[in-house]
Amino acid sequence: MPRGPRIKSSCGMYHVILRGVNRQTIFEDEEDSEKFLFLLKLYSERSGFRIHAWCLMGNHVHILLEIVNEPIDVALKKVGTCYAIYFNTKYQRTGHLFQGRFGSEAVEDEEYYMKVLRYIHMNPVKAGICLNPMDYEYSSYREYIGKSSRRLVDTERVLSIMRIDSFISFTIKENDDAVLDYSDLPKGRMSDAAAKEIIEDITGCRNASEFQALGTRTRDIAFIAIINRGVTINQAARITGWSRTVIRRTLKKVH
Repeated sequence: MPRGPRIKSSCGMYHVILRGVNRQTIFEDEEDSEKFLFLLKLYSERSGFRIHAWCLMGNHVHILLEIVNEPIDVALKKVGTCYAIYFNTKYQRTGHLFQGRFGSEAVEDEEYYMKVLRYIHMNPVKAGICLNPMDYEYSSYREYIGKSSRRLVDTERVLSIMRIDSFISFTIKENDDAVLDYSDLPKGRMSDAAAKEIIEDITGCRNASEFQALGTRTRDIAFIAIINRGVTINQAARITGWSRTVIRRTLKKVH
């Protein structure tokens, strides 16, 4: 299936995932991580985008950023190209370092912004790397709680309305957030735009409100058909407004 157009954010806010080609490790040591962060900061200043959260995860990167001047593709291409040249030179390798174009989703409202922020900071915990996000060196969480000398992120948006202790509680709280995940990005991942077309084709629903108005049986049948058409559970949850728990429970009924 040809890739669909990237969904544009009306406010310029995006959650981005850059991944290594064939899931290859892209950060072999601390020097690599520091180099990437240096380039991220450098081009955020040159290209005029603001970083709101980040996390380096061995073979992929999560970034929550706000585009101000250049389009998102242009801004991140500079970071990726420069880092790939550095990495290939250091490890005497050739070829692409990153898997195709990066994954992204538009972040349109405050509630979803906070979900993405939490998701990014909890990635190392969910991956079993650490027990507390504060213990992970390569994410922006420590910047938010005042335990890092790095100055990559714009923390004011959150900390102007939430105290640090409230931010900590919010971050570690159990949740069923459905945001763009690394597992959503296998080779040839379906775009959200294509997923929306499939959901509308199956149900006739043009938005989450219309989908949520469906009767339970109709909804369950729709979910089964949607997942069978290649839409991921995370995508279905984001687009329909139902939680991943509800979708998984529906799928279990037929197994």
